[in-house]
Amino acid sequence: MRKTAKLALLITAAAVILSGCMARGEEEAFKKAQEHLIEGNYEKAITGYAAFIERFPQGRLAPQCQYMIGYVYSRHLSNPRKAMDAYSLLFYLYPDSPQIYLAREDRAKIYSSMDDHVKAIGEYAWLVENGPYKTKDLYRYKIALEYIKADDFRQARIELTGLLKEMPQTPLSPDIHYHIAITHYLEGNLKEAIEAYEKVISSFPGHPVYMEARLGKAQALEESGRLGEAFKILLGLEKEYPNADVVRVRMKSLRERRKKELS
Repeated sequence: MRKTAKLALLITAAAVILSGCMARGEEEAFKKAQEHLIEGNYEKAITGYAAFIERFPQGRLAPQCQYMIGYVYSRHLSNPRKAMDAYSLLFYLYPDSPQIYLAREDRAKIYSSMDDHVKAIGEYAWLVENGPYKTKDLYRYKIALEYIKADDFRQARIELTGLLKEMPQTPLSPDIHYHIAITHYLEGNLKEAIEAYEKVISSFPGHPVYMEARLGKAQALEESGRLGEAFKILLGLEKEYPNADVVRVRMKSLRERRKKELS
């Protein structure tokens, strides 16, 4: 979810809660912190959330405030250490709050950005085990992507194929098939990569991965020495691919390679 959309969701959810029964002091304290956040006064927003928790530790919005402290540190102040501390305190103080799921996802992203993919996988695994069923496919998919980032392509493929087998109707199916092809390509299994890209191309012509799979197939064909086939695909992509310059650069490189081989 994009940062602005997620922030709007958090603010909207809080507004709904505020419409119920709540002490006037709680409502005013929370609104004040939210106003600082919306205005971009991030340090003041954190101070406001912390003050709310100190005054109303059992208030209905106390877990939301504790989560928002971590959120602001992570998304706006680029301070992952303090964000992690805030999320850990959320788990300790409010272990049954719904905000723990958002915090776990944020922690996974922070670990991933720090190249600590083992811990990121651990956070996503917790979400698979404890989160709502409708999100299990997403977090299993994210686990596979962490394995790719960690250069463990075989395990990533095991995760992806297992996900397809157990949840064949997942809307993530095009992306899963595409990343299976990528794992083959990154491992240097060019024949398998080409076949996997072809499956994506034939199965998902209206999906964004369709174009990416065609480009990926061209790259795999080029590395396999099948230059004519690769050039034909690139020629077709030149007017269709969103970033035509990427295609033109590859076409130029391919032309130069063909000239060298013919000279």
